[in-house]
Amino acid sequence: MSPQVTEGVIDPYAPASGNDGYVVEHYGLDIRYKSRTNRLEGVATIKLHATKNLRNLSFDLVGLRAERISVNGAKFKGFAQSSAKLTLKLPEPVEAGTPLDVVIDYAGAPMSRKTRWGEVGWELLSDGVMVAAQPSGAPTWFPCNDHPSNKATFDIRVSTDRRYTVVCNGTLDSVQTQGQSRLWHYTQAEPTATYLATMVVGKLERRTKRLAGVEVTYAYPKTIESRVLHDLDETPEMLSFFSEAFGPYPFTDYTVVVTEDDLEIPLESQNLATFGANHMDGSRSWNRLVAHELAHQWFGNSVGLYRWQDIWLNEG
Repeated sequence: MSPQVTEGVIDPYAPASGNDGYVVEHYGLDIRYKSRTNRLEGVATIKLHATKNLRNLSFDLVGLRAERISVNGAKFKGFAQSSAKLTLKLPEPVEAGTPLDVVIDYAGAPMSRKTRWGEVGWELLSDGVMVAAQPSGAPTWFPCNDHPSNKATFDIRVSTDRRYTVVCNGTLDSVQTQGQSRLWHYTQAEPTATYLATMVVGKLERRTKRLAGVEVTYAYPKTIESRVLHDLDETPEMLSFFSEAFGPYPFTDYTVVVTEDDLEIPLESQNLATFGANHMDGSRSWNRLVAHELAHQWFGNSVGLYRWQDIWLNEG
């Protein structure tokens, strides 16, 4: 008798996202991005294990096309793709507890995703790009199990034009110049929800220093350096206060990115926050938002969501 197989909806707020039949433990992303043509070519190595008996295996993927897939090292041809899902029709049922290594080669011109909350995910800037993934924008740049309860570690490599700086979650392990390109390598050892994974590409300066016992990096356009450094100069006091009130800072480092473009609102990501140039006016007018995004590292990132209806706990 063949095992029962299942694949179901796991969140009524975003019923089309995620798969409750497996849990991803690690994402390895190797991305080549050409800013001039907005062309992304990626290889996603996804380590997961089944939590139910499965006959199909689906990933969230929007606006990009899968080209080649392997499962546990074997080439896999039985896959189909809709506008929002990549589905692998497994040749035989997979039992709960089975580990799988899935490698997906994918490519395309990434774009934002239209949702009832507005456009989310990949966002082109005047000279670069950023990812605003909350709540369901992560699939606009990599195939994933896009549900906040599924946290995984990340290893992200991004190669792009050497004129640009790439900022991602986690620790910057290396930067290698390869002809006219640079390869940026980030590792995120702390489990991270897909909506909290991000990438920013732009012509940015990077400044790193140790503040209140935490390795802090600022990435910003050189033209507004004085405004940025002035408006962020209370970050050490914020870190000290929150660490005393909530407990030690929960990650190994913290990054603040300021884009050249104005943004409607700042954006939290795990161990990272993104602000628009308009939020750094040289007068600390937006200090409450600087504090708010930093506080998310404790509430929303270290302590995260199991379901979207609890998002008010993060924001409150």
